[in-house]
Amino acid sequence: MSLSLPRGPSARIRGVGAPRSQPCRKFGSDRKMKSYGVFLAAITLAMLSCVPLAAATTYYVSSTSGSDSNDGTSAGTPFLTIPAAASRTNPGDIVYVMDGTYGPFTISRSGSSAGYITYQAYPGQHPTVNKTGSAWDAIQLKSATAGPSYIIIDGFNLVGDAQSITVDQAQTAPNYNNTTNGIERKGRPRARAF
Repeated sequence: MSLSLPRGPSARIRGVGAPRSQPCRKFGSDRKMKSYGVFLAAITLAMLSCVPLAAATTYYVSSTSGSDSNDGTSAGTPFLTIPAAASRTNPGDIVYVMDGTYGPFTISRSGSSAGYITYQAYPGQHPTVNKTGSAWDAIQLKSATAGPSYIIIDGFNLVGDAQSITVDQAQTAPNYNNTTNGIERKGRPRARAF
């Protein structure tokens, strides 16, 4: 079967294989097409807004009233130690640490470009992390594969053997493990300490 193109302003194109007596339907107008497009876009947007997104979790840690058997998701049921919260974090999560003194800890889970993992002093409080014993660092960022990335650490007092060392001195020290204490970062440089 051959297809011949009709001519003239009122001509209609017939579908391939369609009988000559039944031309293909033509949409009424561009306005009608635009209204269909707007309607479909609105339906699509409504459907996408119903898709549940992974919500960030806020964890709480208290050295005075916490327990690592708590869920840590409210100020009334905090974890006792920072590692208990650190082992549960995912991108976008926040770990609020309340007043108290805490031992050194390691951060091994990464955030993402869409959501940093934040370790932060609870508003108005000033937690202390002590470097103790054989640990070189109060806070260490490392994992089995590479250093964690997309991490924010904010509002902690870090105490160790080299308390007189400034941040600038620590960052430029030729052998930071022998002369400094505080935060050690291994791997990709996507961690920020404030």
